[in-house]
Amino acid sequence: NDAFGDRRSGLNPWIAALGALGALVAVLGPMLPEGTAIFSDNWYRVDRLGEPPTLLLIDLQERLAPAIHAVDAVLGHNRWLVDVAQRLSVPVIATVQYPAGLGPMVPELAARIPADSVVEKICFSAVADGCLEGLPGFSRRQVVLTGTEAHVCVLQTALDLLARGKDV
Repeated sequence: NDAFGDRRSGLNPWIAALGALGALVAVLGPMLPEGTAIFSDNWYRVDRLGEPPTLLLIDLQERLAPAIHAVDAVLGHNRWLVDVAQRLSVPVIATVQYPAGLGPMVPELAARIPADSVVEKICFSAVADGCLEGLPGFSRRQVVLTGTEAHVCVLQTALDLLARGKDV
């Protein structure tokens, strides 16, 4: 048993670390001077966990948002995940499904993610048409998924990632 969960249970230590360290960053971050490193040799070193995962946001789009239950909470949680991932240097990539019909990514998330890390897709799975290939961090073994339309796009992406041998 280590500081980030029981590895025997299969708990991805990076997922646990994102949660635990995210809470720490949320509390301490605003109190620290600009440019202050949160991690140092006196802290549990992030690199002991191995390569971090990639955070993949699926289809958090303007025209889908009104149909999502508790959309403000969903967007708030995703905003928090992106902020924590970026503070931990975890790559963040995202998809938008058929933006001509479903609109762009919601502005509050689009402002946080570099444009070259967001790809358009027309298949339900983000893996099916190869649009994720070459994105920053996609070559990593572990992927943390979040997004909307969990019963279709998130599920199909998760299944295809698992079929490719990724940890999801």
